[in-house]
Amino acid sequence: MPNYDLRCGNCLNETTVNCSMSDRNDQSCTMCNLKMSVLVRSTSFMLKGDNWSGKLIKETEFRKKRSEVLDRRQRKEHSSPKVAPNVEGEIVGSWKEAKKLASDKGYNTSTYDKFIK
Repeated sequence: MPNYDLRCGNCLNETTVNCSMSDRNDQSCTMCNLKMSVLVRSTSFMLKGDNWSGKLIKETEFRKKRSEVLDRRQRKEHSSPKVAPNVEGEIVGSWKEAKKLASDKGYNTSTYDKFIK
């Protein structure tokens, strides 16, 4: 059974009781015999895992920042706002050449089609 912190509204006497959820409202003060109210305190559990909104928001912000940093680096290195045609970092002259090189190395070349006009 959980512990509940209770306080008397009359004499401000505080106590901790170990009782069921339904019995916590029936507790009376030991000093003045009036009904005690439940105090809301910090909880002793943490929400862990990947599916909690706080974690998802932080992860999304992190990925967005990282993407912006990588995009800036790429523009600076290639002095172009677009991605340069390459295969494993080996820069080639055109996307057709990149597709041929990827094909020769045994890679899937379907992603190169959107860059070839």
